[in-house]
Amino acid sequence: MTTAALSAVQRPPLPEPDVGVPERPHLADGVRLHGQMMETAYKQPPYLVERDHTYFPVSRLLHVVAEHADGKTTLDEMAQGVSDAIERDVSPDDIRLLVGNLIRSGIIAGPPGSAPVPDAQALAASPLTVNMRMRMFNPTII
Repeated sequence: MTTAALSAVQRPPLPEPDVGVPERPHLADGVRLHGQMMETAYKQPPYLVERDHTYFPVSRLLHVVAEHADGKTTLDEMAQGVSDAIERDVSPDDIRLLVGNLIRSGIIAGPPGSAPVPDAQALAASPLTVNMRMRMFNPTII
């Protein structure tokens, strides 16, 4: 396909998230963004989000979306800010889908009256969580 043909191809419609997405999303209570994971063997280290003292690795895109969820910024403004931050085009529909996923994971607060998400301790057994605790050996054992 030529470049002109590729540009004429329409993107398929994005699936709608099954949760309500507020027009001005904000982080859920107890959520902290920690930035990129340092001193790791990953080629592209993940970004860390803390919820209820449990750390979750997320992509740069999800972290940037969460950074822009301040409760004052609309989805359209978030799309522009995220596009500028990652230097790629992100539409308001993309942001709506990503925010819906972040609501389901408990990183962004859902609309008032929505069902609560499971607490982080219930999700702690997931292999995707990051345990920041280290075991220390007594020096006499080594």
